[in-house]
Amino acid sequence: MEYALRVCQKRDFMYLKEIYLECVELHQKNGYFLKKLPDAPEIFLQYVEELMESADALVLVAAGDKGVMGYCISKVGEKPPVYADVRYGLIDNLAVAEEYQRKGVGEQLFQESVNWFKEKGLSRIELEVAVFNPKSVNFWKKMGFKTFMNLMEWEM
Repeated sequence: MEYALRVCQKRDFMYLKEIYLECVELHQKNGYFLKKLPDAPEIFLQYVEELMESADALVLVAAGDKGVMGYCISKVGEKPPVYADVRYGLIDNLAVAEEYQRKGVGEQLFQESVNWFKEKGLSRIELEVAVFNPKSVNFWKKMGFKTFMNLMEWEM
């Protein structure tokens, strides 16, 4: 399986939409469903397009002969000015189509994002991961991440 990492282009959007929908379906199947708008896939692509224009964001894709296998959205995040490290790296979203998972695609996308964060002078990376998705939790632990805070919700 050969593929290359590159910056996302608009021609990749149909693949990003497919992978996005696959992730939504996985979340629904596992009983975790953040309410989404009916046109969420199109809004997601608009969001990606906006990020592609930003100097503080990087949208990478892993692309091969059959199209895009996965993507990683990385951004520069900012904390309130009371913290010593105000700016940090934020992995907004990393997703790999199921048929290409466990083949190193996600790890390479992540490593390329790490390089980009280093070029930006950042020394810390944060992300959110769904606790109901052990495959994803284990992936991030393998990449060296550890839990430092729990995100909690309460529906009224």
